[in-house]
Order: sequence, then structure tokens, then C-alpha cells
Amino acid sequence: MVKVRITALSEVRELVGWSTKEVDFNGETVKDLFASVYTSKGVCLNEVLTEGESLKPGYFLILNGRRLDYHALLQKELKDGDHLAAMELLRIVGGG
Repeated sequence: MVKVRITALSEVRELVGWSTKEVDFNGETVKDLFASVYTSKGVCLNEVLTEGESLKPGYFLILNGRRLDYHALLQKELKDGDHLAAMELLRIVGGG
């Protein structure tokens, strides 16, 4: 069993209903983790953050302080104590 900490930032925090969650799960990869974690309303994290085999546009993930491509993360084997953060891309709007 692997213990992983998940942090939801900005809009993701509003979608999932929590800021940080420590999860013990029997899977190995981020894909397995997303399938076993639920929002405060009981919706699987896969449904909230992914579309098929891709992360929904406008979101990104950071594993242990490093932003990684979602496809690489899907198969990335998680280790005890890993920290995964999910957040939306910051949209900077300028004008005059």
C-alpha cells in the first residue's frame, strides 16, 4: 500500500471540495490514484480532471515539485510519501 498526499489548488480545490488529502491506496500509478480518489460529492477524480487519456485543458499536475507531462504521469509509479498537486493554468488577461 502506498500513501500519497494530494493538494488541490485554486479552481481544482473548488471542484473537489477539499484542499489536501492523504490517500492510502493499492494501485501503482497516477491513473490508479485518480480512479480511487473522490471529491466531497462522491465524484471520481478521473471524471473531474481527465478526458479520456488526457488531462482536461487548462489544468496541470506537479509531482514532488516537478511539472510532468500528463501522459508520463499516467504510467509513473508512485512511491510512499509522494506529493501530487493539481491546479488550473493561470490565465493572465491584459488590455488597455
